[in-house]
Amino acid sequence: MINDNGLAVDIEALVVAASESDVLVVGFDFVAERVVIDFRVDNRRHSRPVLELAAPMADAEERAAWLAERRPALGAPERFLFFVWPHSIGTLMTSLVAERILQRIDQEHGVDYGPALARIATGLRRAERAEQVAAIRGGEGFETVWSREDDE
Repeated sequence: MINDNGLAVDIEALVVAASESDVLVVGFDFVAERVVIDFRVDNRRHSRPVLELAAPMADAEERAAWLAERRPALGAPERFLFFVWPHSIGTLMTSLVAERILQRIDQEHGVDYGPALARIATGLRRAERAEQVAAIRGGEGFETVWSREDDE
């Protein structure tokens, strides 16, 4: 769905997903890396949830295999969601989705991942800004529509 501000996001559905999914993977259109949030823990090994940037994968099965390799005691996630966030990192960070992710990790595991998410967001903001500059300057992958005429 598209509204006056571009693509519309069903925030309520994403908040539900952040409440119920085992794993959320968030993609962006300006950077290849994904934010991976694995809410699962192995209480016998005192593991913690995962919140990190990761390389893109071809599909959910490949991501599940990647998670199983990194977290073999947990097996494959039962409830997995991948979505592309079509807006800015700033918009995501101030959304109810980010709030719910942090809230859930704190409520279920007693861990404050706010600083970790802030570090990830800082890196993503830099990438987002670099993409904007490249678009303005006609960098790789972009074509300028107008060019400055040189005075000779």
